[in-house]
Amino acid sequence: MSRNAISKWSIALSGVLVVVGVTVLPNQRLSAYVNGAPSGYSGAPSESTCVGCHSGSAVNSGTATFSIALASPTFVPSTPNAVTVAFTNTTNVKHGFEITARDINNTAVGSWTVTQIGKTRNTSSSAFHHEQTSSGATQGSWTMNWVGPATLPHGPVTFYACGLDANNNGSTSGDRVYTKTKKLYQASLTATTTTWPINTIQTLTLAAPGHAGEHYLIAVSDDITPVSFGSSMMLEVNSYTGFTAYALRTPAVFTNFYATLDANGGATGIVHVPNLPSLHGLPLHFAALTANASFVPSEVSNRVDIVFN
Repeated sequence: MSRNAISKWSIALSGVLVVVGVTVLPNQRLSAYVNGAPSGYSGAPSESTCVGCHSGSAVNSGTATFSIALASPTFVPSTPNAVTVAFTNTTNVKHGFEITARDINNTAVGSWTVTQIGKTRNTSSSAFHHEQTSSGATQGSWTMNWVGPATLPHGPVTFYACGLDANNNGSTSGDRVYTKTKKLYQASLTATTTTWPINTIQTLTLAAPGHAGEHYLIAVSDDITPVSFGSSMMLEVNSYTGFTAYALRTPAVFTNFYATLDANGGATGIVHVPNLPSLHGLPLHFAALTANASFVPSEVSNRVDIVFN
């Protein structure tokens, strides 16, 4: 890559973001909406959570763990992806949730299908929101399928969920509300292993369908603080710590970390891990960015975390 191109990359390094949300339903409301709340309580941008009705504690201030898990971390058009919303570390017996998916423009996308019959459903007022049923309120984990659209704007999809960890005392007191987000990427970065012995050769595989011939960069960092790129995208590592610049200067160690994607939108980065015992136990993080001919960011990938041993 020319010095001019590298300079353009440094200018381009400023943005990708998508958000996902899930909303937890409060306890009294869980009684009022035991068969699921109306849409609009997922915690997504411009939506509410249930903390207004279930007062007494701040969102995410409880000791339970609320999570969203995806069967696949990358987007496949028109294909079901199993989504699991779950509570752990709680002794409460009543729980609720609401979840929705948004594209990079904060537009609701995809559709939901039931996999646990009688336990979850679409909300009564929106096919873009999914929630527990009255029967499902007695469990703390739910799995449903999200079916992606045939096409999406560039950038990840974000799932937003809000969950209610209710003590079932018949009032709004003592309930805990949680929110969570999870991203689904259109570009994937994978490693054959996440434990890298010193003095070995390791590979990172980038797949960005639909971006054949575009520029790509695999950013390297010891810092997982996301970096905004101004185009509403978020790179999942801090590319300004010096590691990415070092990778661009030392292709003998970090090979093919910047170039153009092949005809399938793919690329392979190679890391020649030095024979340095001081690397033992140290982590390193990678995430990829693609850009068009004008070096405008077009896609970002998931993050890959490795540890040297």
